[in-house]
Amino acid sequence: MITGLSRPIKDFLRQDRQYLIPRYQREYVWEEKQWDDLFDDLLKNYLKHKENPSIEGHFIGSIVILEEKRDRYSNAHVIDGQQRLTTFF
Repeated sequence: MITGLSRPIKDFLRQDRQYLIPRYQREYVWEEKQWDDLFDDLLKNYLKHKENPSIEGHFIGSIVILEEKRDRYSNAHVIDGQQRLTTFF
């Protein structure tokens, strides 16, 4: 299925999905600076939303997967967003 919809990160953290990183993807290279940037952005957005609940979600960047359905779970090949997704896990 191809979709360009915005989805919450919790949709990517489902237990019925196994993420696979294709060999052509670079290794995980994020370090403390990148982690801090990501989590600072999330904290700032949380605080804004707490003050003004009408503020909607925060765009963390694209995560692109190619999903293969299986019996009780699916394989999700990570095409883009590996660094962010791995950090969230």
